[in-house]
Amino acid sequence: MGNILSLHRNGLHNNNTFDEIDNLTYTYEGNQLIKVDDSAQDPIYKDCFDFKDGADEDIEYEYDANGNMKKDLNHGICNIEYNCINLPSRVEFLDGSKVLYTYDAKGTKLRTDYYINPMPVVAPQTTNEQGASSAMNLRHTWTDYCGNFIYENDTLKQTLIEGGYISYEYPKNVSVTSITQLAPTYHFYVQDHLGNNRLVVDEGGTIEQINHYYPFGGLMGESKNISSNQRYKYNGKEFDRMHGLDWYDYGARFHDPATVRWFSVDPLAHKYYGTSPYVYCANNPIKYIDPDGKENLIFLTQNDKEKIMGNSNFSDAPRVVIVTAHGFYSHKYDSKASGIVLARDFSGYGIYSDKIISTPKEFKCLVMNKSSEYKNNNERNITVILDVCGGAELAKKFSASEEFSGKNITFIGANNRVQAEIDEDGNISHKVKDAKIFDNNWKCIGIRKGEWLGYKDGEQIKTKLKVLK
Repeated sequence: MGNILSLHRNGLHNNNTFDEIDNLTYTYEGNQLIKVDDSAQDPIYKDCFDFKDGADEDIEYEYDANGNMKKDLNHGICNIEYNCINLPSRVEFLDGSKVLYTYDAKGTKLRTDYYINPMPVVAPQTTNEQGASSAMNLRHTWTDYCGNFIYENDTLKQTLIEGGYISYEYPKNVSVTSITQLAPTYHFYVQDHLGNNRLVVDEGGTIEQINHYYPFGGLMGESKNISSNQRYKYNGKEFDRMHGLDWYDYGARFHDPATVRWFSVDPLAHKYYGTSPYVYCANNPIKYIDPDGKENLIFLTQNDKEKIMGNSNFSDAPRVVIVTAHGFYSHKYDSKASGIVLARDFSGYGIYSDKIISTPKEFKCLVMNKSSEYKNNNERNITVILDVCGGAELAKKFSASEEFSGKNITFIGANNRVQAEIDEDGNISHKVKDAKIFDNNWKCIGIRKGEWLGYKDGEQIKTKLKVLK
């Protein structure tokens, strides 16, 4: 099932030496985590990251009927409430603090309200005296998310842009009535292959923030200026450290990098039935990312790209991208693939990855990360050849999707099985075979001629492709 049983984490200690900061032992009931023990000594310097063993109970984590974690005593959380789409709407702490989340109908976060006890004293759960007293003195701050604009306490703080953000300096002793009165400063991210923001650099080239990460997103002690207002870090996701939360917001779910687990069930758990619905990226955070808390997508290092580019499963020619893969079928007699599995090389033999790619979103992520030709043409005015058995239906589906339609992208796919042939000089060519046609009882009723079919914006177009070489 993939549930981690133990985890060791080394890091920076208070005396600037490196030693063990976490030695975790996990206890489960089914796939649900119920207790974590830490035998390592915690560092205590400012902004340090590690697992905080804040409780020693038989049951430290509890869940609701939908599998959402509703109690986390190690974080001092006594109750978490969820909305109808299983997103947390209210987090209550033992010291009386609370965090409230507001979303739109699609689940996009619109606002976060923090009510924090500045002098936390944990109250017994059987009485509300301390909670009532703390509530009178809670410090209220809030963050509003208006598209790419981020407001803190009703003041515009950031505008998110591609590859970075804009911050604003407010003039002193002047009432601001327009954004044009603000002095903008541009900040840019330097990212690694997983989309992690490793550096933040200002418009003058000065490094403002350095982030080093443990696998699964924890911040290493050598990171610099990690407490600045730039909160988008691992996988480019917002890292909320308020009141010791240390959670990443992925959209569909929240992720705890200390225990390296989600605390709600994967909305697409049926696609990954062999893996625990709380496990992050099949416990392989070097190869995979999860862009929204639902899907595991493959991200490749430069060395991986060199191995698979050229005469391999991704081949680039001017304005042409060729994807060589195996078609995934629900029945052996089907002629229409419902997904693809990447082949090892252009010959079509072998499997490069067992990941089934079936949605336009998954396919776009694939070509964005593997095809320089696709990116260099700004995702427009290009031909994508699905060198896949039965790929015509996928070509039609992808071309009609919002990810690819309206961009002058032509998809070409085979209506039948594709066969690789090698001539006497060792050159490989791919031809579409003729195929039998079956009725609903799987009785052969005719022959369908094999051909490559072209689609643009969901409509079939003519193509001159006969043989793929």
